[in-house]
Amino acid sequence: MVMRSRIAVKNMVRDPRLLFGMILIIGGGILGALILGGQEEVAVLRAGSDIAQGEPIAQADVESVYIPVGLAQDLMKPEDLANNDAVALRSLGSGELIRRDALGVLDSGVVITIGVVTAPASELTTGSHIDIWRIESATIQGEASARVIAQDAILVREIEQSGYSDGLHYVEVRVDGDDVGSVLEVLGANDSFAIVKASE
Repeated sequence: MVMRSRIAVKNMVRDPRLLFGMILIIGGGILGALILGGQEEVAVLRAGSDIAQGEPIAQADVESVYIPVGLAQDLMKPEDLANNDAVALRSLGSGELIRRDALGVLDSGVVITIGVVTAPASELTTGSHIDIWRIESATIQGEASARVIAQDAILVREIEQSGYSDGLHYVEVRVDGDDVGSVLEVLGANDSFAIVKASE
């Protein structure tokens, strides 16, 4: 074994290319370790919880995390949130890094609380796009019927049921300004709401 090691060393000395290759491999490993170990990091923002489209983003809704500077170019930094009145242009999931283009000025509609006759389906979460249906009760003049009164609304959140005894499930929804009248009309009638996932 000692003899073979001496022969290998002699061969490297005789063949400069082999020695140079060894130096490159070792040097490259050391340089890579130095680069990765000393890479500068910067704080960026991620959603601390689900944020619905159209909702303003406050300090309480986000968390700071550190990532390499080279990956942070298009992401929001903590200082970007100061004095920023922009809202979420799309729904954000909990833990999602927030891109700069995810915020902006939006005609965010109107948030209304409604009681729906059935609990929202499990696929509906904060930020889901929904259709709001009006369920008209049967009368002497006609049978019960249902129709969509607000398309592509946003489910803002479900409200805990404590304090309600009417059997309804209460939710906050964001609707376009043009649909507010139709929603309020149901609230003033003996009719009901239901929400389903928005049609494609």
